[in-house]
Amino acid sequence: MKALANYLPKNIFKLSCQSCDIGQALYANTWYEQPQKIKKMLIVMKMRCNRSLGLEIGPFAIMSLNIFIGILKATYSYMMLVYG
Repeated sequence: MKALANYLPKNIFKLSCQSCDIGQALYANTWYEQPQKIKKMLIVMKMRCNRSLGLEIGPFAIMSLNIFIGILKATYSYMMLVYG
């Protein structure tokens, strides 16, 4: 459980940071020298990169470090109540 608590938050935020870099890398590329079909695909990819990636918790929220810690605390409290 401790390994999961250390692993997930770092990778969640790394994912959201790297998703923003994809759009910048697309623009910095030589897209203007590509064929028209490739240009259209790059435009669609750039538009999709405007919204950052993140792990969604159902229809409720996007996972953040505060939400993740809250879930862990609630799970621990529940487990102590059941097994304590």
